[in-house]
Amino acid sequence: GFGAGGTPYPGMVVDSSFYNKIKSGYRMSKPEHAPDDVYEMMMKCWNSEPDKRPSFMGLSESVASLLPSSYKKHYEKVNHDFLKSDHPAVTRVCVETDADYVDIPYKNQGKLKDRES
Repeated sequence: GFGAGGTPYPGMVVDSSFYNKIKSGYRMSKPEHAPDDVYEMMMKCWNSEPDKRPSFMGLSESVASLLPSSYKKHYEKVNHDFLKSDHPAVTRVCVETDADYVDIPYKNQGKLKDRES
């Protein structure tokens, strides 16, 4: 991985001056080991206009396209197993209906069975 788990702006004091820089368009430079396509994704997520940022599903698909197929298969299985669980995140009723942002099957809505067939 390319992340070191540190803060995005090391050495910078997060104060009103920092926020003004961000509002003016300042963004951190590309992390040393980050591939260009990952940094491009990061920049899209930081767009100052929220409606121009990628949706969660779009971002999810972009990240998935970067994974080797062996990782994809592993995460598909983990995701499938999680969606069959009784975890509260799976069983809660979804209030957001915009398919662009929410495309998760919920057991309470009977969609998981539809997806498995």
